[in-house]
Amino acid sequence: MDNAEKPLITGESRRRIVEAAQSLFMRDGYDNTSVNSIIEAVKLAKGTFYHYFSSKEGLLDAILDDFAVKIIEDIRTVMRDSTDAITKMNRMLNRGRQFKIEQKELVMMVTRAMYNPANLLLRHKLAEANIKHSLPVFREIIEQGEAEGAFKTAGAFETALIIMKLGEGISDVIAQYILKEEKTDEDGENIKRMSAAFNEAICRLL
Repeated sequence: MDNAEKPLITGESRRRIVEAAQSLFMRDGYDNTSVNSIIEAVKLAKGTFYHYFSSKEGLLDAILDDFAVKIIEDIRTVMRDSTDAITKMNRMLNRGRQFKIEQKELVMMVTRAMYNPANLLLRHKLAEANIKHSLPVFREIIEQGEAEGAFKTAGAFETALIIMKLGEGISDVIAQYILKEEKTDEDGENIKRMSAAFNEAICRLL
């Protein structure tokens, strides 16, 4: 094979693969999308796909990590504000929810994939990625709040971790409502109550 025939492996190729995969996952579902269909959609050599991703599972893992990073990058704008810790905490929680609303289709795709019984490992990986990126932000806000005298906790790291774990539990419950085929007004009210209970729990921890 001469140089003209070799596939061009660049960061642009990775972006194209990720965008095509997200589109196919949202249209056809994660389980119904094959690696071959992704390769066909981006019209790249199979070797280019495997240069970046070891498998379809590895690709989804990368998408989830990118998703978590985007959320934290967005939340970091709140952290740059020169305001008090309570305001930062409220803004961060609200911005995280708003981001998920803005990325509703991607959130639905991720939720369906994560709560497929065959994807328990991927759900665990998502939880790990969330803690990796989010815990330092919560810890920083809590430490600021303690310095300001607004918070009094048993430890910034420990409290941040508990908040993250509570969030995981709430997400598990809410996911069951999201994945229901037929939703009711009561489901929406249940989600609101869960969110309110989560906020109240955070207040008590702080």
